[in-house]
Amino acid sequence: MTMKLDSAEDLDALTLPNSDNGVLLQLEESLRALADRPIWLLHPLFQLLERHFDFDFGTPGGIVHFLEAYPRRDYKTALLASLKRRPTTHTTWMLNRLINGTKGSAKQALLNTMDALCSATQLDVRAAARDFAALQADLPGQAKVP
Repeated sequence: MTMKLDSAEDLDALTLPNSDNGVLLQLEESLRALADRPIWLLHPLFQLLERHFDFDFGTPGGIVHFLEAYPRRDYKTALLASLKRRPTTHTTWMLNRLINGTKGSAKQALLNTMDALCSATQLDVRAAARDFAALQADLPGQAKVP
């Protein structure tokens, strides 16, 4: 069963009960049914992740796969805006996935964003960012975390 996804308001009104993945499964099915990836969906999907910061969206989950299939420039811009508004452990993880596929100065800029998240006020985000920063530092060719 799919749900209506005609506007940002459709996602703004969506709530995800912690004990029931049925709504998430309907949303993922609706996203898969779309013929394209409308640009207007980017920010509302990130805002959904922000609103439901403690919801288990999967590893990484259908929403992340849907978002990652957008053109990289659009996806990166929306992810960084979300991390500025309200970082979550899931969006921090998404940043780490983006770092993995980036090279050179663009990678360093993303690593700097991860380093900034190491001081986040949310303890879970701070812990996740520190773990990912340490993981990135352990990769060959990376500077070590002090």
